Amino acid sequence: MLDAATGLELPTQNDILMLSLKRVRAADRRRTAVHEAGHYVMAQHHGCLVFGVRIWPNDHSDLVGETTWLGHCQLNWWQASLKIRRLIAVAGVAAVSIWNRDLCGDDLDWCDPDITSESDWRLAGCTPGEPTKHFLSAVDKAFAMFSPDGELWPKVLSKSRELIVHSRTTQRISIGERFEEFPAER
Repeated sequence: MLDAATGLELPTQNDILMLSLKRVRAADRRRTAVHEAGHYVMAQHHGCLVFGVRIWPNDHSDLVGETTWLGHCQLNWWQASLKIRRLIAVAGVAAVSIWNRDLCGDDLDWCDPDITSESDWRLAGCTPGEPTKHFLSAVDKAFAMFSPDGELWPKVLSKSRELIVHSRTTQRISIGERFEEFPAER
């Protein structure tokens, strides 16, 4: 179909839908990269050995109820105190919240499983959906440490960009292979 005024071909509904899906995937990729970068930077800041961090497309996503990208930050958490583990656990969500300009996290429902993953709850030493006063204290501290004018925020942005660039150039490794897709700096 041609536009009467310009004579140019108008996009079809399918063209518009495909563009929208690309935007959803791009936003999810950014959000996942920022989340994993938050874990990575907080762990590095506190001297935890990070074995690797990566993001990959979620091949089983339904685009409505699930994210189209997944990620993982593998670290030597067992040598960190519970206080530090809590900070690392909430750092991903804090980073995404700050990226989205919610600078204090007041609008977040930290008990929502779409906000805080079960693995992040476990790392924090909490039962999923049951934040303790220590968990909430870690949330406040993570927000302060990731403030946009603080020293850690540029590191979160840099690492998230690395993850995005790397995700464009590598294939997802299958379960059972060694975790070497994106080794951490040593």
